[in-house]
Amino acid sequence: MRVAFVLGTTSGGTGRHVLMLVEGLVRRGHQVLVVGPRSVEEQFSFGGAGARFAEVAVSDRPHPVNDLRAVLAIRRLTRGADVVHAHGLRAGALAALGRRGPVVTLHNALTAGGFVGLVYGVLERIVARRAGHVLTVSPDLAERMRRLGARDVRAALVAAPAPRPARRTPQEVRDELGAGDRPILLTVARLAQQKGLETLLDVAAGPWPIDGNASVGAPGAVGAFPGGGPETSRGGGSGGVRGSRCSWWPVRGRCGGSCSAGSMPSGCRSCCWATGTTCRTCWVRPSRC
Repeated sequence: MRVAFVLGTTSGGTGRHVLMLVEGLVRRGHQVLVVGPRSVEEQFSFGGAGARFAEVAVSDRPHPVNDLRAVLAIRRLTRGADVVHAHGLRAGALAALGRRGPVVTLHNALTAGGFVGLVYGVLERIVARRAGHVLTVSPDLAERMRRLGARDVRAALVAAPAPRPARRTPQEVRDELGAGDRPILLTVARLAQQKGLETLLDVAAGPWPIDGNASVGAPGAVGAFPGGGPETSRGGGSGGVRGSRCSWWPVRGRCGGSCSAGSMPSGCRSCCWATGTTCRTCWVRPSRC
């Protein structure tokens, strides 16, 4: 069987998921083509996994001329494929315009507003009406696709990569973070609004128990973010803004940040920047940072 994958710019889970699918299909003797920006091949090496790679500029922002070129290139490159499987909303819409009936996996919710949000809303409708099958990583995405008229919506199972062996003990991590006896809340995700990290902040704010009794004045939890920010998906870095990594922030009492290499502008609250919304502790929006 000949399978073609289409994806846009990605530096994290979407690319690793496609690489896992490529490896599995190649092991089973299928012919695999991956279509996408040069940056994804450089990071994930689909060619090294046995697939043929074709460079097509599927960017993370709408661009009418480039998008038309991408549609025509996808149509030409996937003409002989038995299955076309696109990942992400933009890649899915371009693939659906280039070839009717592709499989489209949606990995993220739509959060943009204004003109960009309007454009992405149009792309959602294209996917819903022209995709043969829509796979979604969460029930809210599935419900939205059904409301927009998608005929066949199913759950996408995106497996997490196997964890690496621990190189430090839990107590060593606690000492590094200065957590003491406080709870540590860990989330592995890009620091982007679509990840819903405001829910984590609500939980982290407490109240946390002291001697078994909940107390608003109890010391708060420590949150850890081993993940990158919005610039990561465009620049291919491994950390936050300008390629730096935001390591932790004390959740309760203040919205401070402890970030390496100046990953945020001076005075920026890491929790505000992470969620993209007004923080309920310091009441500052990212635009004021």
